[in-house]
Amino acid sequence: MPLLLVAGLYALAFGLIKPAVPLFAVSIGASAFVIGAYASVGTAVNALLRPTSGRLSDRTNRQGVMLLGLAIAAVSVTSLLIVRLPWALLGVGAGVGAGAAAFWPSLKAGAVEALGGGERPAAALGVVSSSQFGASAVGQVAGGALLSGAGYRAVFGAAAVCLFGAMAVSGGLRHRPTGGGRETARDTAPVPNGTRASEQPADLTSPRSVTRARLLADGVTLFFLGVAVGGFLPFLPVYMRQVLHANVALIGVSLAVFSGANVLGGLSVDRVKTLSRGLLPAGAVVPVLLAVASGLLVAKGVSPLVGFVAAGALLAFSVTIIQVLVTAGLVGASSGGIARKIGLMDSSTLAGALCGPMVGAAAYASDPRWLFPVCAVSALAAAAVASAAPTLERMRTRSLTP
Repeated sequence: MPLLLVAGLYALAFGLIKPAVPLFAVSIGASAFVIGAYASVGTAVNALLRPTSGRLSDRTNRQGVMLLGLAIAAVSVTSLLIVRLPWALLGVGAGVGAGAAAFWPSLKAGAVEALGGGERPAAALGVVSSSQFGASAVGQVAGGALLSGAGYRAVFGAAAVCLFGAMAVSGGLRHRPTGGGRETARDTAPVPNGTRASEQPADLTSPRSVTRARLLADGVTLFFLGVAVGGFLPFLPVYMRQVLHANVALIGVSLAVFSGANVLGGLSVDRVKTLSRGLLPAGAVVPVLLAVASGLLVAKGVSPLVGFVAAGALLAFSVTIIQVLVTAGLVGASSGGIARKIGLMDSSTLAGALCGPMVGAAAYASDPRWLFPVCAVSALAAAAVASAAPTLERMRTRSLTP
């Protein structure tokens, strides 16, 4: 699927620059505050603009909005070749966030529509997620090697080439007007009175209708996931060094294992059986519980390094499954507005990721050993909300049914 190539090139580009940007910032005299602000500004802009860009994608065409995001991202990364003032990095961060906000909802919605006519959203989103995590991991390894051998300009130049290549591939895709969401087999299915399902009036008691309570529950779930990931990843190298006494090579291997677990989770999500719409499968809850238990052992100084890496991999695997299933469940709950729904859910995750570092910093300042269990408990809270939401919605449906 060409869309997966576009997603891979995009993720590869930002994987390349991920290890380089903080070191480059230090080389031009940026303070720790500016480096943190670079990431925070990008995340905030990304979170704020995703629902709007998703709505624009649904109303116009996915390809145009996706190309706009790629162009903004390419210009932002290319500008790193000429940036010499530390504060200019904030503008780059804002551009990167705006580009991602325009790019990802359109690409994911296009993938959902392309695979099975929109009838297999979990499979489509899972494959996109795997492509994203896999390419990003490769990019980080390649970026580190390129940085040590050729310097910053080579890294930023290679990333820009990837983004312009993604633009070329995206520009060659066949244009599909969306008009509020491509019709699926479910939209065109006949109903007793002879009209299409998409022309029927909305039934608020239908299990496939999207309610505000459903949106809130799904948003809270993904927010907690964002806190879990955003609170842990920034401190991971220091945590492994100080708490687990791991060397630099083992830290790199651990990061690769976690990325591999993300990829495996994305590829496995369509095979996971759910008990009902949106209900989290036991196959995703159990790894979270195991990760929490192992994290508590780490806090008590019992868990060895191998146990921690295994727990982290289980957590990465289950977080990916939860995130994809929740978003796919919302996309499949009603026709139309696919990119807008994806944008809303992505914004919830990004909001959590923005708050996560503060939670992680508080846990780490209290006792570094409690960083992992605190973040794992946040993932467990996400699993609990995701599991309880369908039951509550079925209760509401029964109360509304005459």
